[in-house]
Amino acid sequence: MPQSIQNQPFLALIPGSALLILLLTLCPLISTAQVDKPDGVSISAKGTGRTTGHIADLIIRNTSDTPHHLDLGPLFIPSTGKYQPYITVETPGIAIPAAGTITVPLEGYCADIHKAPVPNGLTMIPLEEWVRPAPLPHTWKPLKDLGWQEARLSPLLIPGTDRDLGHTLDINAHPKEAAPVLLQAIRQIITAADLLMENDLIRTPFHGNPEKEREAIIQQTFWIFASALAGDTYTLEDFTDQTHTQFETNTGRPVDSLNEDQEADLETGIASFWGTFQATGVEAKVLRQEPGIVYQERPISTTPQCACDSLSISLRILDGDREVGTESMTVTRFTQRSQDLTINDPAVEENSDLRIEISGITMSCSCGADAICTAYPPKRTGGPDTDKPGQVRIRTGENEDEVTDDNFQCTLTNDADDRWDAEGTTYSMDLHFAKFGKHDSDPFQCLQFTAWCAQDECKRKRCNQKICLRFSWSDE
Repeated sequence: MPQSIQNQPFLALIPGSALLILLLTLCPLISTAQVDKPDGVSISAKGTGRTTGHIADLIIRNTSDTPHHLDLGPLFIPSTGKYQPYITVETPGIAIPAAGTITVPLEGYCADIHKAPVPNGLTMIPLEEWVRPAPLPHTWKPLKDLGWQEARLSPLLIPGTDRDLGHTLDINAHPKEAAPVLLQAIRQIITAADLLMENDLIRTPFHGNPEKEREAIIQQTFWIFASALAGDTYTLEDFTDQTHTQFETNTGRPVDSLNEDQEADLETGIASFWGTFQATGVEAKVLRQEPGIVYQERPISTTPQCACDSLSISLRILDGDREVGTESMTVTRFTQRSQDLTINDPAVEENSDLRIEISGITMSCSCGADAICTAYPPKRTGGPDTDKPGQVRIRTGENEDEVTDDNFQCTLTNDADDRWDAEGTTYSMDLHFAKFGKHDSDPFQCLQFTAWCAQDECKRKRCNQKICLRFSWSDE
């Protein structure tokens, strides 16, 4: 059983008497070329102690009088031997001011479940040792001369194909060779997980928290792939043992203290998750579907959909007429959907009412020529969707419960009809914050953006992107 995940955070959900336990994650990165830096720019990275999501902070210093733009792209951070290797799937371009220092959060996933995350504040290996993966060629195959060892019983496919991988690789000894394979695998898994969730084909004990559900499915499915790639195993028994350990750590109770119904709920939740990981891996074409095993009760739709390639927005946070925060952000289909916003004004206190203005909304979508959007079927009458201002519709979560799918510790107070300005370009939310949280208990508000795809072949089809704004208050 993997030992290094003993201290990883798992989430225990106890609705009434039903006990549902699940998992969180670790992280990976790898590449085929070194990262280039502009002259006068130095970059270091510090760990956050996390295995998935916000895995590191980049500290970027520019000693020159010239501003720069840095495009990092996908990255692989090799393991030092003690801590996890990480992979980032997408890193937005970074504007570096002249003669200044900025800190940029880095998001990613972990490729080795057997190693602990880089501790919070610990400096990671130098950027010069990081690598950038090249795309995996369509005709690629593993070669013994490059470190691949034959493994006929491997459950893996060459990511995105129907061809058996049939080999293992030591990713620590051969990071440049492993990088393109790992990058292609995590991208396939992300796309498959999103497709399954958007088509409502996933039902796990995390269903009430889609951000955590998505994160867990992607990371755990990737662990299964990465472990088998390294010639190791990550099995249902490992996952069960880990879940039991996390339950005992989180509750202070041994598993054998559960009554018969509670234990049955726990084991059902574990089986539900494991089946979802396997189904996602098969849908992603990274795991081979075993004969006679059905991973999904309903057939998985493989029809191409309109996909939101990216969503860009600008935000202003107002306390009355005072601006207390601004942010511009871009999310893609491969980046985390949760975005952090920091309130730096000490005058903003608990039970505050703030206005969040969203403008500069730009969605870039794409789809196949014969694609049919199953999530958003076209109107029979055709033409533009006249009930959304500015050619973009925004749907908000407005649940009243303390812990919900779409918001937490905050409540929308302005009516939906009054949220767009007269020009239909700026969307405003009046939020009342019940209290300020810390870390994972920060208040958040989720929004669903929907727009018609601008591509000619996507006429009368729509794409969508969800984003969750997580608010925190500066300690200063």
